[in-house]
Amino acid sequence: MIKNNLSQRGFIAPVLLVVIALLLVGGGFYFYKNKKVVDSVIINEVEEVNVQNKDIESFKLGTLEFSYPNKLILNKTLDGVVLSHLLYKEHVNSCDLKDGLTINEAVDFNVTFKIFDQSMKDVVLDVANESSYISKNFIKNGEFVISEGFIDKYKIGLFDGYRITSGVEGCGNYTYYFPISATKTLFIVRSFYLQTFQVNRNQLEKMPGFISSTQEEQIFKDILSSAVGLEQQKTLSIKVFFPNKIYNPEMLDCRIVYPVTRIIPQTQGVASAAISELTKGPTSQEEKDGYFGAIPDGTKLNSIKITDGVALVDFNERIGDGFTSCSGSMRLNAISKTLLQFPTVKEVRYSVNGNANPDELQP
Repeated sequence: MIKNNLSQRGFIAPVLLVVIALLLVGGGFYFYKNKKVVDSVIINEVEEVNVQNKDIESFKLGTLEFSYPNKLILNKTLDGVVLSHLLYKEHVNSCDLKDGLTINEAVDFNVTFKIFDQSMKDVVLDVANESSYISKNFIKNGEFVISEGFIDKYKIGLFDGYRITSGVEGCGNYTYYFPISATKTLFIVRSFYLQTFQVNRNQLEKMPGFISSTQEEQIFKDILSSAVGLEQQKTLSIKVFFPNKIYNPEMLDCRIVYPVTRIIPQTQGVASAAISELTKGPTSQEEKDGYFGAIPDGTKLNSIKITDGVALVDFNERIGDGFTSCSGSMRLNAISKTLLQFPTVKEVRYSVNGNANPDELQP
């Protein structure tokens, strides 16, 4: 009986050793296998991050730096940068209104960036000089007149400016004007999503890499939103004053003017900037709210000098156009109220082309 028990014990010991060995081998294999999975996940994540980083490029334009997907082609010009994308696909160019030529390249993204060393107002005037149609219909006092569908206010990220739409039947450009400082303007020309793909659009959209109209617009917005180095990141809020025919319908007191708020780039010449905003007149929305301009078209601010709390404001002779007792009261009160908002100004005096006693400011 004792012998049988010993023999069973002798049998059990080797079996236990085999089981333990199998467990060790199996556990080691399990650990190795899962370690490979973990390592693979980590490697894949690193590779994915690297790929994402490689997908983005950047370019500088003056003080600005933009990011863009590297599937776009970047070409530098003498005065700017062009980002584009195209597919080599034969299609009919329906924007060629004469012949509808067949061409081999389908451009699905094309944007030009430039910076002018001019204020936006000066850039706008240059455009007006080149286009009599724009100057006659959409320029007032050197500023754009909002016209829905043609000239619109356009804001994205920290850029706040205007967009002009030009072209017919889907063929043309968007042109953007963004003031980035008092003396610099970002100018952008963006081709429409080309409606030249009418014949082959289904084929084109199935081609790898084709940029759809929705994608094209989002890429453009992403590029603008990525900008760093904006000089106008610091802004300030000011008030300008206008008469209002709703608040003062009978104009019983012509001296009454009402404030509206403007957000402008931060500047040391805040008084001059405020008068500049005043001479622009009300926006289209403010006009709907009853405000109207008191300053005659063509009025130019020559200078402002503030000494011991007295602001001496010098205008050109157009400040006196149509000057009557009532219109003159509106005009001078709009100017003085706009300047008296600043703590350094306690009194406002006027001159015309240097004359401190101008006849132009007499009814």
